[in-house]
Amino acid sequence: LNIISWVRPTCTKPNSGVYNVSATGGTAPYTYVWLDGPTGPRRVNMSAGNYSGIVTDANGCTAPFGITMENDCNACSRRNVKANSNTIVPTNGSGTESVTTQFSALSLKAMPNPANSRTTITIQSSKQMIGTLSLVDINGKVFSNQTISINAGANTVKMNLMGVAKGIYLVRLVTEGETKSIKLLVE
Repeated sequence: LNIISWVRPTCTKPNSGVYNVSATGGTAPYTYVWLDGPTGPRRVNMSAGNYSGIVTDANGCTAPFGITMENDCNACSRRNVKANSNTIVPTNGSGTESVTTQFSALSLKAMPNPANSRTTITIQSSKQMIGTLSLVDINGKVFSNQTISINAGANTVKMNLMGVAKGIYLVRLVTEGETKSIKLLVE
């Protein structure tokens, strides 16, 4: 994923941040879903904070990305600190930078989505592995965690959503070297 360009918000204009992102390495066209709701590769009127999303290529392969937006009032002298392999923290006023995130043969799908009381998560994997499947809200609160065995091919896991409030959630799968996430809407 490439962060094509950014402009950080200023002290006098706290909602003036801009981000342009562009995916590479998968199969075009790409779709971009930001976990706080917007879609598309360009974000404007951003304030300081943490933003994350998922880019999906034409084959359904996904890659998460994250951005930590700081305003110029809090800027440090360091430049472009990578918090993890999928997150970039630009700390100068504006510029261009990229962070590498990999598309893989591991994929997730939730059906139905939107869901009410339950959903079935389909995990497609190219190899056998162990993983942790979690339901996380947009603020990072974990509602459920389960360790699962994943076989090569298609795997299904039923996720109970009883007692989960309506909203946007992240279904996250963490394996031996990879994290995959999809957006789930609970109605």
